[in-house]
Amino acid sequence: MPQTQYQKQWYEDNKEEKLKKNKEWRDNNKERMKTLQKEWRENNVERVAAGHKAYRQTDAGKKSYRITAWKRIGVKSDDYNGLYEKYINTHNCERCNVEITEGKGLIGKKHLDHDHETGQFRNVLCGMCNSNVLRRNPLTRKEIYQATKETISARNKEKIHCPHCEKQLSRASLNRHLKICMPFKSV
Repeated sequence: MPQTQYQKQWYEDNKEEKLKKNKEWRDNNKERMKTLQKEWRENNVERVAAGHKAYRQTDAGKKSYRITAWKRIGVKSDDYNGLYEKYINTHNCERCNVEITEGKGLIGKKHLDHDHETGQFRNVLCGMCNSNVLRRNPLTRKEIYQATKETISARNKEKIHCPHCEKQLSRASLNRHLKICMPFKSV
Protein backbone atom coordinates (compact mmCIF):
# COMPACT_ATOMS: atom_id res chain seq x y z
CA MET A 1 0.00 0.00 0.00
CA PRO A 2 1.57 3.30 -1.03
CA GLN A 3 2.17 5.83 1.67
CA THR A 4 0.12 8.96 1.55
CA GLN A 5 1.64 12.37 2.04
CA TYR A 6 0.10 12.45 5.53
CA GLN A 7 1.76 9.13 6.51
CA LYS A 8 5.13 10.29 5.24
CA GLN A 9 4.84 13.53 7.16
CA TRP A 10 3.72 11.72 10.35
CA TYR A 11 6.71 9.36 10.08
CA GLU A 12 9.13 12.27 9.63
CA ASP A 13 7.62 14.12 12.61
CA ASN A 14 7.71 11.03 14.87
CA LYS A 15 10.80 9.30 13.52
CA GLU A 16 12.94 9.56 16.67
CA GLU A 17 10.15 8.33 18.95
CA LYS A 18 9.26 5.46 16.59
CA LEU A 19 12.91 4.33 16.34
CA LYS A 20 13.25 4.49 20.13
CA LYS A 21 10.11 2.34 20.65
CA ASN A 22 11.28 -0.18 18.04
CA LYS A 23 14.69 -0.48 19.72
CA GLU A 24 13.02 -0.91 23.12
CA TRP A 25 10.79 -3.66 21.74
CA ARG A 26 13.78 -5.47 20.14
CA ASP A 27 15.77 -5.22 23.39
CA ASN A 28 12.84 -6.68 25.40
CA ASN A 29 12.12 -9.45 22.87
CA LYS A 30 15.54 -10.76 21.82
CA GLU A 31 14.60 -14.43 22.11
CA ARG A 32 11.37 -13.90 20.19
CA MET A 33 13.32 -12.03 17.49
CA LYS A 34 15.77 -14.93 17.17
CA THR A 35 12.90 -17.40 16.88
CA LEU A 36 11.08 -15.30 14.28
CA GLN A 37 14.24 -14.80 12.23
CA LYS A 38 15.06 -18.52 12.35
CA GLU A 39 11.52 -19.44 11.27
CA TRP A 40 11.64 -16.94 8.42
CA ARG A 41 14.99 -18.32 7.18
CA GLU A 42 13.69 -21.90 7.37
CA ASN A 43 10.56 -20.95 5.42
CA ASN A 44 12.53 -18.97 2.82
CA VAL A 45 15.58 -21.16 2.18
CA GLU A 46 15.65 -20.51 -1.57
CA ARG A 47 15.19 -16.78 -1.11
CA VAL A 48 18.05 -16.67 1.43
CA ALA A 49 20.29 -18.75 -0.87
CA ALA A 50 19.49 -16.47 -3.82
CA GLY A 51 20.32 -13.43 -1.71
CA HIS A 52 23.66 -14.93 -0.66
CA LYS A 53 24.45 -15.87 -4.25
CA ALA A 54 23.59 -12.38 -5.49
CA TYR A 55 25.74 -10.82 -2.75
CA ARG A 56 28.73 -13.02 -3.63
CA GLN A 57 28.57 -11.64 -7.19
CA THR A 58 28.91 -8.03 -6.02
CA ASP A 59 32.28 -6.34 -5.47
CA ALA A 60 31.60 -6.19 -1.72
CA GLY A 61 30.71 -9.89 -1.67
CA LYS A 62 33.84 -10.89 -3.57
CA LYS A 63 35.97 -8.78 -1.24
CA SER A 64 34.35 -10.27 1.87
CA TYR A 65 34.76 -13.82 0.56
CA ARG A 66 38.43 -13.26 -0.39
CA ILE A 67 39.36 -11.70 2.99
CA THR A 68 37.53 -14.48 4.87
CA ALA A 69 39.44 -17.09 2.86
CA TRP A 70 42.75 -15.38 3.69
CA LYS A 71 41.91 -15.37 7.39
CA ARG A 72 40.95 -19.05 7.19
CA ILE A 73 44.37 -20.00 5.75
CA GLY A 74 46.19 -17.96 8.39
CA VAL A 75 47.02 -14.62 6.73
CA LYS A 76 47.37 -11.94 9.38
CA SER A 77 47.16 -8.22 8.65
CA ASP A 78 46.39 -4.96 10.41
CA ASP A 79 44.77 -3.65 7.22
CA TYR A 80 42.87 -6.30 5.23
CA ASN A 81 41.24 -3.59 3.10
CA GLY A 82 44.64 -2.25 2.03
CA LEU A 83 45.86 -5.79 1.40
CA TYR A 84 42.81 -6.48 -0.76
CA GLU A 85 43.37 -3.29 -2.76
CA LYS A 86 47.00 -4.30 -3.39
CA TYR A 87 45.85 -7.79 -4.45
CA ILE A 88 43.19 -6.45 -6.82
CA ASN A 89 45.47 -3.83 -8.36
CA THR A 90 48.42 -6.19 -8.93
CA HIS A 91 48.45 -7.45 -12.51
CA ASN A 92 51.96 -8.95 -12.73
CA CYS A 93 53.73 -11.47 -10.51
CA GLU A 94 56.08 -9.60 -8.18
CA ARG A 95 58.79 -12.25 -8.65
CA CYS A 96 58.78 -13.31 -12.33
CA ASN A 97 56.71 -10.43 -13.76
CA VAL A 98 54.35 -12.71 -15.71
CA GLU A 99 50.82 -11.31 -16.21
CA ILE A 100 48.40 -12.76 -13.64
CA THR A 101 44.61 -12.87 -13.35
CA GLU A 102 42.14 -13.99 -10.71
CA GLY A 103 41.05 -17.60 -10.64
CA LYS A 104 42.06 -21.04 -9.47
CA GLY A 105 45.17 -22.86 -10.61
CA LEU A 106 48.89 -22.27 -10.81
CA ILE A 107 49.72 -20.90 -14.23
CA GLY A 108 48.98 -17.20 -14.62
CA LYS A 109 46.72 -16.99 -11.56
CA LYS A 110 47.04 -14.65 -8.56
CA HIS A 111 48.16 -16.04 -5.23
CA LEU A 112 48.73 -14.22 -1.96
CA ASP A 113 52.15 -15.30 -0.69
CA HIS A 114 52.46 -15.33 3.10
CA ASP A 115 54.72 -16.77 5.78
CA HIS A 116 52.99 -19.91 7.08
CA GLU A 117 54.52 -19.54 10.54
CA THR A 118 53.79 -15.87 11.23
CA GLY A 119 50.93 -15.33 8.75
CA GLN A 120 52.54 -12.13 7.45
CA PHE A 121 51.86 -11.15 3.82
CA ARG A 122 54.89 -11.14 1.52
CA ASN A 123 53.87 -10.62 -2.13
CA VAL A 124 51.21 -11.17 -4.77
CA LEU A 125 52.66 -13.92 -6.96
CA CYS A 126 51.67 -16.25 -9.76
CA GLY A 127 50.87 -19.80 -8.69
CA MET A 128 54.19 -21.19 -9.92
CA CYS A 129 56.23 -18.75 -7.85
CA ASN A 130 53.97 -19.16 -4.82
CA SER A 131 54.35 -22.94 -4.85
CA ASN A 132 58.11 -22.41 -4.41
CA VAL A 133 59.00 -24.17 -7.66
CA LEU A 134 61.18 -21.29 -8.80
CA ARG A 135 62.67 -20.61 -5.35
CA ARG A 136 63.95 -24.16 -4.88
CA ASN A 137 64.91 -24.66 -8.50
CA PRO A 138 66.78 -21.95 -10.45
CA LEU A 139 65.39 -23.21 -13.79
CA THR A 140 63.34 -20.82 -15.89
CA ARG A 141 59.61 -21.30 -16.27
CA LYS A 142 60.09 -22.74 -19.79
CA GLU A 143 62.69 -25.24 -18.53
CA ILE A 144 60.35 -26.36 -15.73
CA TYR A 145 57.50 -27.00 -18.18
CA GLN A 146 59.84 -28.90 -20.50
CA ALA A 147 61.22 -31.04 -17.64
CA THR A 148 57.70 -31.84 -16.42
CA LYS A 149 56.60 -32.79 -19.94
CA GLU A 150 59.66 -35.05 -20.40
CA THR A 151 59.07 -36.77 -17.03
CA ILE A 152 55.45 -37.56 -17.88
CA SER A 153 56.44 -38.76 -21.36
CA ALA A 154 59.17 -41.03 -19.93
CA ARG A 155 56.80 -42.44 -17.31
CA ASN A 156 54.26 -43.34 -20.01
CA LYS A 157 56.95 -45.10 -22.11
CA GLU A 158 58.23 -47.10 -19.13
CA LYS A 159 57.74 -50.89 -19.61
CA ILE A 160 55.72 -52.83 -17.04
CA HIS A 161 55.10 -56.60 -16.82
CA CYS A 162 51.53 -57.87 -16.87
CA PRO A 163 51.03 -59.84 -13.62
CA HIS A 164 49.03 -62.53 -15.44
CA CYS A 165 50.89 -63.24 -18.68
CA GLU A 166 54.25 -61.47 -18.03
CA LYS A 167 53.95 -59.53 -21.29
CA GLN A 168 55.90 -56.24 -21.33
CA LEU A 169 53.60 -53.21 -21.78
CA SER A 170 53.83 -49.45 -21.65
CA ARG A 171 52.14 -47.80 -18.68
CA ALA A 172 49.68 -46.17 -21.05
CA SER A 173 48.45 -49.51 -22.45
CA LEU A 174 48.50 -51.58 -19.21
CA ASN A 175 44.88 -50.96 -18.14
CA ARG A 176 43.53 -51.79 -21.61
CA HIS A 177 45.60 -55.00 -21.70
CA LEU A 178 44.49 -56.10 -18.21
CA LYS A 179 40.82 -55.84 -19.21
CA ILE A 180 41.49 -58.28 -22.05
CA CYS A 181 43.99 -60.55 -20.24
CA MET A 182 42.06 -60.76 -16.96
CA PRO A 183 38.43 -59.95 -17.87
CA PHE A 184 36.79 -61.43 -14.74
CA LYS A 185 38.98 -59.72 -12.16
CA SER A 186 38.46 -56.10 -11.22
CA VAL A 187 41.39 -53.89 -12.07
